[in-house]
Amino acid sequence: MAVSDLFEISVYEEPDLTKVVRVAADGMISYPLLGNIFVRGLTAKELEAKITELLAKDYLVNPQVSIFIKEHSKISVLGQVEKPGAYELKTGLSIIDAIALAGGFTDKADKTKVKRIREKEGKKETIEININTIAKDVYAGREIMLEPNDVIIVEELGTISIIGQVKNPGRYDLKDGMTVIDAIAIAGGLTDIAAGDGTKV
Repeated sequence: MAVSDLFEISVYEEPDLTKVVRVAADGMISYPLLGNIFVRGLTAKELEAKITELLAKDYLVNPQVSIFIKEHSKISVLGQVEKPGAYELKTGLSIIDAIALAGGFTDKADKTKVKRIREKEGKKETIEININTIAKDVYAGREIMLEPNDVIIVEELGTISIIGQVKNPGRYDLKDGMTVIDAIAIAGGLTDIAAGDGTKV
């Protein structure tokens, strides 16, 4: 369970114990008879077992507890991804997982400038991440785990100017992994009077 998750707890043949709850910012829920219970980080099955144990201890004989998740908390993935939007935050979601959920990077994405924005105590905290670096280090990637309401923004690479003896000089979108040869090709190739060995970057 994560902060802002909404779920229903029901106990077989105990309608008074059916309750829809949302996980508070401190990771707690309030439940009849038991009061406040810390649930953040638990799976639905683990929470069922926990409530079953607490009810059996003092209140009911052999309680049968069911958890039904109605709504997961959300994160947003915006910018240069294939499917920008809001996504459910499930347990253990990393920044790389979230980008994959959003269809991966577009060819205009600047993988060296991915921002994670998080609100803490009314203040926005922004960190910039180089995905190329953390993708090579599995452990570094695991450290950047997401929390409810995090926003990920993938910046755009920008444009380049291709001028001189090419057939279509002008400004073009810079794409990930683009080489000088690629740039000349998108500008229509060299003219007949171009000096191929005189190309400058």
